[in-house]
Amino acid sequence: MHGSQDDPQKLWVPKRDTFLREFIRLEGCRDTMWFQACHGIYRCKNEPVVHCRDCESLQMHCQSCIVSCHCAMPLHNVEVWTGKYFQCTALHDLGLQVQLGHPVGHVCCNPSPAFDDEFILLDTNGIHHIALNFYKCESAQAHAIQLLCVCWYPATTTDPHTAATFWLLDHFQMYTFESKGSAFKYYQALSRLSDNTGTKRPKDRYEPLLHMSRQYHHLIALKQAGRAHDITRTLSMKPGELAVVFPACLQPGMNLPVDWTDAPADKRWLYGLFLGIDANFRMCRCNKSSEDVDPSEQWLGILCRTKWI
Repeated sequence: MHGSQDDPQKLWVPKRDTFLREFIRLEGCRDTMWFQACHGIYRCKNEPVVHCRDCESLQMHCQSCIVSCHCAMPLHNVEVWTGKYFQCTALHDLGLQVQLGHPVGHVCCNPSPAFDDEFILLDTNGIHHIALNFYKCESAQAHAIQLLCVCWYPATTTDPHTAATFWLLDHFQMYTFESKGSAFKYYQALSRLSDNTGTKRPKDRYEPLLHMSRQYHHLIALKQAGRAHDITRTLSMKPGELAVVFPACLQPGMNLPVDWTDAPADKRWLYGLFLGIDANFRMCRCNKSSEDVDPSEQWLGILCRTKWI
């Protein structure tokens, strides 16, 4: 039997009001030391009215300092003190410009703003609108390659207006592996992280998320199969070449003797084949895709209709 001293819930109940008081304190300007002066640039005299929700501190900054401090963290969520409460806003609205192709804080001599000066980026903490500048220097690469250089996966290969961070695509894969949740529910969670009131919903980027995740994980499979180091890359790939050997399948020399066909009569039952039938309700999904839609099918060797089923 466990006593009350071993029950975390019973130990927490007497401290409940203390916890609640701290929650309310965090809704305001916190302690006096945090909002009396700007904690950005040394000896900054501007009024500190902005707080970053993603930085691990309670420090307050003025508008110009919060922008300069987040040049390398453009996807953080910030809030502005109105005098009575904190109002959520975006670094984009405070004047942050993200420049690709140059060190953080450097300005390109020939910048190329994204379409309508608004670029949509999906990350694990929400859907962000950022002011993005591509670079058009002499060594400039295509816009999609510029995004890949900063670990942002473009939604399209020509003139992309949307991208997703590599961390989000990895997180989404783990989410689907463990929870078996749908992509739609995952996207809805991202949308609610950005606006949980439903009054300022971000632009719908559900379909681009589906395309980006499939392309990204197909590229990961190619990389793990060593295709990036092959001189022919993907041109000489054969059906099933990306498939991972299932350890339960019998493989001579691995989990089956090489000479298993020569086993004596009293041992042949060890290598008998037993066939069972079970319902597979997900096979209907095969009718919703094709080898033309998903280029990875023919190499994974799982869903190809003509050879593998």
